[in-house]
Amino acid sequence: RRAARRSYEERNKDKRKQTSGNLGTMIPRELYAFKEAYIMQQIKTVQQEIKTHQEANDMEAVFESMKKLTRLNEIKGVLSKELGERIILKM
Repeated sequence: RRAARRSYEERNKDKRKQTSGNLGTMIPRELYAFKEAYIMQQIKTVQQEIKTHQEANDMEAVFESMKKLTRLNEIKGVLSKELGERIILKM
């Protein structure tokens, strides 16, 4: 029984090493992906704000929302680089 267990452990030793080694890259990547999803949601919200302000002819609020949108797009670009994505085609 012990020999079977040792044999199993030996066969899966490399697999465990690979998985544990990936944690250092998997966790940060998932955090960046979560942050990017949040930023994408914020971009959609700000785009809706811009439409609402345009319909109300509130140009000062439109410009403020456009500044927010520009900043969010900059953050999205940084996160995309961290994630290794070159182009985000659609939100």
